[in-house]
Amino acid sequence: MKKILTLILISVFIGSCKTSERKPKSNADELQQRILGNVMGLNRLELTASFDECGEWGGHDEKFDIYRENKILFAEYVEDIVDCKDPYAENRKIAERKTLRLNETHEKAIVKYLTSLLETGLKMELPFHAGTYYCAVMNDSTMILKYHSVKSSWNEYEKLKAELLK
Repeated sequence: MKKILTLILISVFIGSCKTSERKPKSNADELQQRILGNVMGLNRLELTASFDECGEWGGHDEKFDIYRENKILFAEYVEDIVDCKDPYAENRKIAERKTLRLNETHEKAIVKYLTSLLETGLKMELPFHAGTYYCAVMNDSTMILKYHSVKSSWNEYEKLKAELLK
C-alpha cells in the first residue's frame, strides 16, 4: 500500500511539473520588445517639418504620422504646398500622400532621428522669424521634441525622409 501511495504522489508531482509551462507572451509584452513599442493602439508618433520658402510667412509642411495596426507599423506621409504670393490665404494643397509599411530598419532610422532631434534641440540656435521647424510628438504628450533651424533644411531629417520613402 505504501508503494502505491508513493507511486501516486510521485506521478502527481511529475504531472504538475509538466503542466507548469510558460504562458505565451501577451501582445503588450511583444510590443514592449519592439524599438517603437509605445506606438500602439491610440498612441501615434507624429514627425513634422515646416519649411520657410516664403520667408517669415513659412512654407510647405511635411508630416509622417506613425501608427500600428495589427502589430504592423505604418507611416502616412503627407506633403503640402503653399503659394508664397499670398501666404495669408488658406490655400494649401496636398502635393503628395502615401502610406508606408515600416520595417525594423525604418524603426532604427526613426530612433536615430529622434536621438539627433533631442541632442540638436538642446543646443537650439536662436530662433528667427524664418527658418525650418522640426517636431516629434507622441499624441499622448509623453514626448515632445522640437528644433528650429535657421537653415533651409536639416541633414538628419533629409536622411530620415530618404530612408522612409525609398
